[in-house]
Amino acid sequence: MRIIKNILATLSLLVIFTGVVSAQNRVSVTGTVLDATTNTPIPHVTVSLTPSGENLTSTDSSGKFSVQVIVGSTLLFTSVNYDNSTLRVTRSGDFNVPMKGNVRAMDAVVVQGFTS
Repeated sequence: MRIIKNILATLSLLVIFTGVVSAQNRVSVTGTVLDATTNTPIPHVTVSLTPSGENLTSTDSSGKFSVQVIVGSTLLFTSVNYDNSTLRVTRSGDFNVPMKGNVRAMDAVVVQGFTS
């Protein structure tokens, strides 16, 4: 019986210690996503975690974002008409993330009309 109590006590400490260690590795990352050419904020950019693809947030109307991630994570920023951009998280802080525009011409447009 005493052995089981010791094992349970050891496992409890291990679980508590693991929680403390993982909480210490999480950092707050904030910033603004900017157009690389005009230096203006880009609203509604999707911010996700790579390689899992987990969507964390999106930028507000001023291009600002705020996430909590583990040190060593890589954030992926995606938006229509822009090349993807990444940010490797090495510390907490406020970052400017530039995104380069990629305007591409469309080959064709298909319009369908319906009547009733």
